[in-house]
Amino acid sequence: SSNVLKKAIEQIGDKTPDQYRIITAGRKPKDALKNRHYKIEYSYSGFSDKPAYEHARIIMGEALSLYERHEVDEVIMIYTHFVNSMTQIAQAERILPLEQPDDEVKDEEYEFMPNPESVLDALLPKYLEITLYNGLLQSAASELGARMTAMTSATDNAGELISSLGLEYNKLRQSSITNEISEIVGGANALQ
Repeated sequence: SSNVLKKAIEQIGDKTPDQYRIITAGRKPKDALKNRHYKIEYSYSGFSDKPAYEHARIIMGEALSLYERHEVDEVIMIYTHFVNSMTQIAQAERILPLEQPDDEVKDEEYEFMPNPESVLDALLPKYLEITLYNGLLQSAASELGARMTAMTSATDNAGELISSLGLEYNKLRQSSITNEISEIVGGANALQ
């Protein structure tokens, strides 16, 4: 969460509140940005550990609406990319406006039925929703991976502490037994 927050603040930079809109998913980003006095347009929470496609559809609907009304020039998704349980990377990915891939062949003509506009109108919202849903899932996996790593570390530390305390206890007990034996031997020698 802290890395995503840093990335968001980096993306906002020195823009004034009328130059950006923030949509948050999750309680922590909302609280952290509010505490830093950023204006939040929309906020969604309660699903960060198990996001559903419906959540992505609703959030993307708000972002797309802002873009279509020309209230924003671009839509950037900031999320935690899951690499493995030990590594999660905060990323900023621009999802609107779309860019044409560099490797796409530009000379070829494709024929669309019914027409390119209707195909794009049907596919574009789905593509954007799926992209956002992927970001939500990556973030959820990253959070669970970080928790798992923290719990493993805590378990290992507790095991080491138990081991060192057990050793210390045994040393103290051995010292106590040695003292008692010394007292008994000393008392027996004094009686002779």
